[in-house]
Amino acid sequence: FFFARGMSDSQGPDSPPPPGALVLMCGLPAAGKSTLSAALLRDGAKELLPRLAPFGVSAVRVFWLSFDDVLGNLAAACGHTGYSPELWHQARDSVLRSVRHHFGVACGDGPPPAPLAQLGESGGGSGSSGGAPASGGDSFDVVLLDDNMHYRSMRRVYHRLARDGRLGCCTLC
Repeated sequence: FFFARGMSDSQGPDSPPPPGALVLMCGLPAAGKSTLSAALLRDGAKELLPRLAPFGVSAVRVFWLSFDDVLGNLAAACGHTGYSPELWHQARDSVLRSVRHHFGVACGDGPPPAPLAQLGESGGGSGSSGGAPASGGDSFDVVLLDDNMHYRSMRRVYHRLARDGRLGCCTLC
């Protein structure tokens, strides 16, 4: 994982590692975003843990959130068929609120968001529990956000979330 290499440059010897990282998967439909996400879900934790262990990380968990799947689940729950702009906005808001809540970044008023493991798929390596919130210094959670994110504004909100939550962040296009 690319963000593990940069931690030594940005972290002092006594600084705790960030609680996790966001990976924004952007691109055209059928470009391989979901295939890459599935591979990272399967192998990412065991590949990343040895690189983060020197920073005091003892567990890595990977969560995969497909915006299409979240929208499909919302549509099925509401009995909608076809495209609904309201459901599209609701799905995007649901993912954002859940990611914010997971990393302890203020998510505003409203009902509590769904846990990441409930919205998407989760996998992990050594010491992984899969569904509990990030616990700080000894665990590192990677959230893969799988969407086309064709507008910069769709990515900007997650870049700001990463900044506010002191998270690693990268965009793969």
